[in-house]
Amino acid sequence: MALHDLSAARDALGLDEAALKSRTGFYWAYARNLERGRSPAGAEPIWERLANPADPWLGPAMIASSYRTAAQYAELFDTRLAVELMLHASRAYLDAGAAFGLFLAAGAMSDEALQQAGGPQELRNLSSRTSGPQVAPPNADSPVQQAYLLLAVAARPVLREQFPGDPQAVLRRLSAYGLEPVGAQGIALERYLDIAQLMLADRATDRDPEARLPDDLADGMASHLAAIGRAHAAALHANRRNEHLWRSAAAPVNIVDLEQTALFGLVAGPESGRSRQVLGRVADLVADDEFAQVTSLATEQTAEVMPSMTGRATEILRRLDRERRRGSGDDQASGDYPGDRDDR
Repeated sequence: MALHDLSAARDALGLDEAALKSRTGFYWAYARNLERGRSPAGAEPIWERLANPADPWLGPAMIASSYRTAAQYAELFDTRLAVELMLHASRAYLDAGAAFGLFLAAGAMSDEALQQAGGPQELRNLSSRTSGPQVAPPNADSPVQQAYLLLAVAARPVLREQFPGDPQAVLRRLSAYGLEPVGAQGIALERYLDIAQLMLADRATDRDPEARLPDDLADGMASHLAAIGRAHAAALHANRRNEHLWRSAAAPVNIVDLEQTALFGLVAGPESGRSRQVLGRVADLVADDEFAQVTSLATEQTAEVMPSMTGRATEILRRLDRERRRGSGDDQASGDYPGDRDDR
């Protein structure tokens, strides 16, 4: 049965909206308390200690993980809120020196929005293995992080123009690590590299973002995305067997996997024509499994709200949001959702 939106997906999954909101609020508040612990004003001793571990990249990495977890729960009841939390996660991953942060942002944003939000500068930061004041984590040069960067560069012309190397050379170098597992479902890196190759082969949409993809490219992209969606669905089906954890939204699984949502967004693109062409094929391939449709639905709804959030994305990714909150004294976590606040 084909699902039409994430509200229908939530019902199909059998998840309670109140439990999802509770989980979102917990992880968002945790992230904000960690942020306050890293601010010059300081915080309660326990948060200051948690937010400033010995390895400087670990602090923003913990913040990023908390925001990402909050976002994946929010995706099933408030897409705008989920996108905002995802952008905060992206900023924190970039502060930690992780290419995954740029991968997340690029997966949701158009070239123009990414340019406005400082995406090319973040690419230059990552290419020099630092991001702001933080030292890059030990795995900054891992094949998986390099693959995230390659995928963002392959998908977005504004990044490809600024990339200091040859994407094809990176692709060839990473091919030696094809069996490396990626993400929560342990997808083989080879599949991600095949997707990058297909995106690099597409040149028509560089000239016209609404240009139709050649059928062989669209079919190849859709086939890979459908396989990834089915791997996610298998994890959801397995975790649903524990009804207590599942209904309380506490099952150890990403209900909506932001990594996969970003990947789908990179492949399908932010433009409606290409998105319908690719995601329509994916929908046909996974029509028999409602759980396998979740990632495509999240990608579609993110693309719908993102154009109205370009200004907000720019604030967050350029750290203007953080500076403004500190200037107004609003740097303390509360129980409010960002989507309910007046500072949008």
